[in-house]
Amino acid sequence: MIEARDVAAAIRSFQKPLIPNIVPQDAGVLQIQYRNPDQMPKEAILVVGAGSSGAQIATELMRAGRRVFMSAGPHDRPPRSYRGRDFCWWLGVLGKWDLAAPTAGTEHVSIAVSGANGGETVDFRRLASEGMSLLGRAESY
Repeated sequence: MIEARDVAAAIRSFQKPLIPNIVPQDAGVLQIQYRNPDQMPKEAILVVGAGSSGAQIATELMRAGRRVFMSAGPHDRPPRSYRGRDFCWWLGVLGKWDLAAPTAGTEHVSIAVSGANGGETVDFRRLASEGMSLLGRAESY
């Protein structure tokens, strides 16, 4: 078990934030729609979620001088570009944009790519070498 005073839960996709009701209102846990490091307390922060948003938030907080722990479940980490083309271009060529959304209860694997800093490959080994502490999947509060 890990105890943390500050947690960033990076969940939901496509600019539609979701603050889950898993944490009781009286728990004293700050739950906000993240915009930048200045919103967050100066202490160490646990980011729950290692998809695109979670990885970007954790990286931004770490580069702002915060001690960051990131909880990561199963995910894919494709390169941001391949053979001179952006990852999103390849998704289109391969017809992945036209796939039906997964049904409720279907296993979903997050994809960690970043458009931050001109587009960069999310590399957890690099983040760990820069000082981020990587943890396994968060199961409960």
